[in-house]
Amino acid sequence: MDPALVQWLTAWQAAINARDYAGGAALFAEDVIAFGTYSDAMHGRANLVERQWREMWPYIRDFRFSLDETAVLDDGNSICVLICPWTSLGIAPDGATFPRAGRCTIALQRTKSGLRARHTHFSMATGSIARIKAA
Repeated sequence: MDPALVQWLTAWQAAINARDYAGGAALFAEDVIAFGTYSDAMHGRANLVERQWREMWPYIRDFRFSLDETAVLDDGNSICVLICPWTSLGIAPDGATFPRAGRCTIALQRTKSGLRARHTHFSMATGSIARIKAA
């Protein structure tokens, strides 16, 4: 895989694990469109951060993209697409953890300032639980 793509994925992985919303947002285009667990189509980086990331990141840890299993669709032009499995641990209200897994599709655009996500779509693997909410 192109080292720039690995660098982008590991930077976002680090932001997720650190709950660094600003650092994660810097990797995304302002006009990103995303699908996630808690929201249908989210238009714009601010909506993605508020409606998805702030709803999930505090309740997970040890998030990892499965780099060895990532498929890349890239014709060398401005956009490339990553299809990537991921794993993490969910944190239950009592502090216990549980395994979470899923897959994502990420459309990245090459810009003068580096790679920026234009679209993401996360989904849970069959049988995985997104988040356990307090009763």
